[in-house]
Amino acid sequence: MPKAHESSRLVRFERFELDLLAGELRTGTARIRLQDKSFRMLRLLLERAGEVVTREDLQGTLWTSDTVVEFDHGIATALKKLRRALGDDAGNPHYIETLARRGYRWMAEVEWADPDERQDLPSPAEKTIDSIAVLPFTNLSANPEQEYFCAGLAEEILNALTRIQGLKVIARTSAFAFSGKGQDIRQIGQALKVSSVLEGSVRQAGDRIRITVQLIHTGDGYHLWSETYDREITDIFAVQEEISQAIVSVLKVRFSSHAGSPLVQRGTSNLDAYQAYLEGRYHYQQLTRSHMARSRECLERAIRLDPVYALPHVGMAEYYYYLAFYLNARPRDVLPLGMAAAEKALALDPECAEAYTVRGTLRAVNNYDWNAAGEDFARAIELRPNLAIARHRRVAWFLRPMGRLEESFAETRQALELDPLNVLIRAAEPYRLQMDGKKSEALQRARDLIQLFPEH
Repeated sequence: MPKAHESSRLVRFERFELDLLAGELRTGTARIRLQDKSFRMLRLLLERAGEVVTREDLQGTLWTSDTVVEFDHGIATALKKLRRALGDDAGNPHYIETLARRGYRWMAEVEWADPDERQDLPSPAEKTIDSIAVLPFTNLSANPEQEYFCAGLAEEILNALTRIQGLKVIARTSAFAFSGKGQDIRQIGQALKVSSVLEGSVRQAGDRIRITVQLIHTGDGYHLWSETYDREITDIFAVQEEISQAIVSVLKVRFSSHAGSPLVQRGTSNLDAYQAYLEGRYHYQQLTRSHMARSRECLERAIRLDPVYALPHVGMAEYYYYLAFYLNARPRDVLPLGMAAAEKALALDPECAEAYTVRGTLRAVNNYDWNAAGEDFARAIELRPNLAIARHRRVAWFLRPMGRLEESFAETRQALELDPLNVLIRAAEPYRLQMDGKKSEALQRARDLIQLFPEH
């Protein structure tokens, strides 16, 4: 053992503390008892943090009396138990990296403490958590087409969290803007102005699914909570609820009145219909002709599988709206179809905020009925105060047409708080400057937006 560690009894890494004498792993007030071989493996990895620990190192140091067969089984078992205790995922590791045919490496920063330096680790409740961004989950499945499912799971959890009063939840457009860019959590926190980020990964094999999630404080990268769920795919709704409630539990000091109440709204019990809806939503959000054609196929399949499932009808209404506004379909041909789909969704679920949002949009752009549109947007925001698209469309299709510009600017500011990287909402700022007679400043702000979003 390196001399710097000889007098150290405690090892700290992120939210964990390992007591070397007690053989005990602690996180906050919780104590995790490790089995002997898992404990010894963790200790060796911590002592050599950042270095490659070969299988020969492990066998020579920790499994000296075992046969090769016993060693192979022992290391696999110990590693699995250790990863479970840490909430680590072999496919998307945060602590223990597996290096093929070489060994293992500890990835996180480690602090060795002298015996008299013991101090309790901060609990999640001691950190200020009043806002969250849910990043798109990483697809670890062999099938790249499962991308829509991973994005859909993350978005469903995001939608569940928007039901927590007082918690700022960043909208999908902005949170998903970091997909595949590998940016540091602290940078994401600064860009989105949030105090926490939820990230995760999904691995599906046959009827089994593994979801690994972790909640991170953006100020210092502190891991507030993590968990791995190994379930049957049929348990997907229960897993979403567990994840959402676990996050509420971490936020229990501020949001205790919501803990224990259902957050995930199960619109269907038909798993195939649910997956078809997720795929359809994923495709229409891409806004290309090929994706839109695929979206319609998926949404219509979801409706066939479960005709009383409201959200696919919302998806169809959005589909027709996007056809008219972005893909040059004749409005008179498609917008009435969108209105019928929105009405159907509300008949099936009178408290569907997304349905009120799209119906309000269509009442404005198809019927020019601004007052009815305003009522729908108000109802959507009442049901889901964190629904940024409802606030944005209220500005575009009610407040501006009615000449209520000051209210529209205030609503836009709230929408930007929830969706700061949404180019359509950001474009409202140069519009406001233009309306205020500040045309040069408006032009410069518009040029800045083009630099940020060069392909829009």
